[in-house]
Amino acid sequence: MPTDPYRPPAADVSAAEKRDRPGSAVKAILLGLAVDIGGTIVAGTAIATAWGVVLGAGGAGTEDIDRFFRESSAFQWAGLSIGLAFTGLGAYVAARIANRAEYRFALMLGLCSLAFGEIVLGGMSDASYPEWARVLGNVLMLPVAFLGGHLRVLERARRPGAR
Repeated sequence: MPTDPYRPPAADVSAAEKRDRPGSAVKAILLGLAVDIGGTIVAGTAIATAWGVVLGAGGAGTEDIDRFFRESSAFQWAGLSIGLAFTGLGAYVAARIANRAEYRFALMLGLCSLAFGEIVLGGMSDASYPEWARVLGNVLMLPVAFLGGHLRVLERARRPGAR
């Protein structure tokens, strides 16, 4: 039986599924940073707005609300927790998009996030951000990023046919 010269040759491409191919390193870090920074800003703004509305509805004046946001340890803990949660999520996203060397990409995201945070906090003219929150955030940033990469490794290991 003659073969059709205009037909492309058949090849088994089942092993080359898209989910197994490595992704772009630059895309992984940039999208991870977008999730980390963007998510932190959006969630932080939503929490601060809700907290401000509750305080305002309770009869607090503008100066009282401003002082609360500058001095409240509860608000500082909430902000720190939100920032670290989105760092972990951003590291997971970076590791997932890179689809290789998950821990390395997660830690690279953590380092970029740490550098970004230091640039932003270093540019603040007043000391409105407490030093304890800055130090604690810096100490926890890389372990949380590592955890985000580890979650991706665990997810990949659960997949059937995982390498």
